[in-house]
Amino acid sequence: MLLASLCSRVSNLSSRGLFRKLNLVNRSFVCHPATSLQSRFLATSREPLISETIEHMIESGEKSADPVVKAWGDLVSMSLKDGVDEGKQGYQTGGYHPVEIGDRFDDKRYQVIRKLGWGPSSTVWLAHDQQLDRHVSLKISKSGTLFTEAAEAEIQFHERTSSANPAHQGHGHIASLFRHFKHEGPNGTHVCSVFEVLGETVTALRKLYKKVPPPIVQKIGRQILLGLDFLHRECGIVHRNLEPGNVLISIGEDVEGVIRSELKNPPQGGYNTKTSIPLKSTLAASSGISQADDYDYSNITVKIAGLSCGTWISNRSREGIVCRPYRSPELFIGAPWDQRVDIWGAGCSLGQLLTGEFVFEAYLYISEEEYMLQVIELVGPYPIEVLKSGKYLRNEITRMNKIISENRYNVFNLEDRFRFQHRFDKKLTQCILRMLELDPSKRWEAKQLLDEKAGWLGPDK
Repeated sequence: MLLASLCSRVSNLSSRGLFRKLNLVNRSFVCHPATSLQSRFLATSREPLISETIEHMIESGEKSADPVVKAWGDLVSMSLKDGVDEGKQGYQTGGYHPVEIGDRFDDKRYQVIRKLGWGPSSTVWLAHDQQLDRHVSLKISKSGTLFTEAAEAEIQFHERTSSANPAHQGHGHIASLFRHFKHEGPNGTHVCSVFEVLGETVTALRKLYKKVPPPIVQKIGRQILLGLDFLHRECGIVHRNLEPGNVLISIGEDVEGVIRSELKNPPQGGYNTKTSIPLKSTLAASSGISQADDYDYSNITVKIAGLSCGTWISNRSREGIVCRPYRSPELFIGAPWDQRVDIWGAGCSLGQLLTGEFVFEAYLYISEEEYMLQVIELVGPYPIEVLKSGKYLRNEITRMNKIISENRYNVFNLEDRFRFQHRFDKKLTQCILRMLELDPSKRWEAKQLLDEKAGWLGPDK
């Protein structure tokens, strides 16, 4: 019996991969062999697929009356995609601005050195500021209406963060915008934003560790929450797209030294406009980081970027759209939402760093019902009062609650999953569970998580 129960639970966990496609029509789980889903899973089991599909949605977004499709247009503003180019199809009226190495912008003040990355709404370049003799990150947004509005909104939010309480610890965990201007090009007028130069996104840590060690995750988590507390309480801003691609590693104090050192050794053949080469942070470049037990984790510093999806807490008129792997349940069911959607996104991000995979499987062939079943399976039955406040999936989630409650003994919860993957850290797990509370009114806010006496996210330093 014990062996049968264990095998059943392991099968239940692994079913999120190849072995099961959920079917709620008959109010039961229907299990399918891997042969029917394996090719689809293998074709989609990589994170870039989401961004690639966003690109397709964006292209049709301006023609669509669907606000959900339109909302994808301003996603992933600073989520850099390294090693892959954005393709030629985006270089058209309303799209990207064609950039060549050596091009100059804003009355020849900024000279392009190399490509740092790209997203569905912009390209990002390392540039040299001729006036101040320093390097900057030059983000050139697409010229379409939606992209322009998103870029201008991002500028407004950064103007607020720059003027808000500088004594708050989270102030230093938000990417800094230096200035902005517009540039006329063959594809239209582009908003150009000049940011401080940062290193790779925190997903780069997965190149060193498939699963990031808990002490590093704790440190990153504390800094993300400091940044969110600053955005929420000091600035009145909801980020709305908090995910690992929008959390960047600081290069360190000697930014210019690191940049100039890298530029002394360009790749053979020089830089080109197709290959993105993010700057390495001093942490990621350190040989010591591979020594997990010996490394001084206090050296890592991260900053939140990608505010183009943001909105004001006092005026949440924009749709509450977030990339699916980090989207809170209240957004799925059309219930009221607030700044705690960012806390859910942060919890999903920390869980992803800890385990090396999405907390909730988010491949595109999975329906919203199937996605929500995973959420309920891992973190518990959906609160009825919250469900009543939503517009969608009421009947489906009611059935899910019933199924999960009837099979609770045979269901892996999130804590079980961390244990199974040998990624269990009691304090960090408690913190993530509080961040992934299904009832948003009970989901802890950033300050509560930071002030927890148990020290879930390590020492305050």
